[in-house]
Formats: sequence, C-alpha cells, structure tokens
Amino acid sequence: AKDGQRKINLDFFTAVFSKEGKLLKAPRMTVNTTLQADQYAQVQQKGLIVPMELELAPGDYDLRLAVRDNRTGYLGSLTAPVSIAKP
Repeated sequence: AKDGQRKINLDFFTAVFSKEGKLLKAPRMTVNTTLQADQYAQVQQKGLIVPMELELAPGDYDLRLAVRDNRTGYLGSLTAPVSIAKP
C-alpha cells in the first residue's frame, strides 16, 4: 500500500476440546485491514493482539489456535492446555 502502509488479511481459528477430545466450541474471526507504517512497525516488534472471547465452564480443556495469512496461504498453529478454576 502507499506511504508505508501494509494490508493484512488474516483468519483466526480457535477450537476448544474437552479432555476426552470432544469439540466444544470453534469460533473464528477475520481481520482485513490496512495498518499505518508505525502500526506495522509495532506489530513486528510486539505482535498482533486479537481479542476473541470464549465462555467456558470451570474445567480442563485443550485449546487449539490457528492463524492463516490469506495473501500467502501461510498457516501457524498451536495447542495449549487451559484450566478454568471455579469462582
């Protein structure tokens, strides 16, 4: 884009599984925007924070996250255990 701007088009996928392997939730979100040069520099230094809310009951889960760059087709993913304590 012009003046150092960068266009981004990313898909964010989340999958929440019970410890038994049952898929419980699978929200997704697309970010399609243009970042100013200073915003892009900040993203390169600190990363991109994309809030995605999930409501889960207390318990133990496996959380799988994936991000796809729609321009290049590159995909990154990770799986992490999550424990939600009772209030």
